[in-house]
Amino acid sequence: MNEERARSGEVFFLGGLLLLLLAVLQQAAKLRGVFQGIPAGAGSLAQLMVVGAILLVITLAIQARRLHRDNIAGAISYLFSRDVVLLLSAVIVYGLVLVHLGFAISTFLFLLGTMFFLDKNNLRQKAIISLGTVLVIVVVFTFLFEVVLP
Repeated sequence: MNEERARSGEVFFLGGLLLLLLAVLQQAAKLRGVFQGIPAGAGSLAQLMVVGAILLVITLAIQARRLHRDNIAGAISYLFSRDVVLLLSAVIVYGLVLVHLGFAISTFLFLLGTMFFLDKNNLRQKAIISLGTVLVIVVVFTFLFEVVLP
């Protein structure tokens, strides 16, 4: 019963996500890829990933509908809960801090802070995971893809 109440409104959330994915699919279809008969095209991965995400969302929506998780009041209370608002605020602050501190420092602080917010245990492990994630991203994008990070 508690899980059912916590997940009410899931159908409405998935409906909004489906609309967003359809808009992304429209943009991905403009790229040269699988849809144009070019399997190795630049847009192939994006096109396949979006189609997979759309199928996943549809499957989840059907399952949620069968379990009667389509209460709009539940969706609103979930989307504007304290945790969601705080995490969205953290994303906004991350975007603002990114300009001043650079990618590596601000991403490390963002990952560490959000992981600690979600689970207050084992701060050292979270710091190691955050540092490792930032290092992998920096190495891959700087040396492999030769992209300048902010």
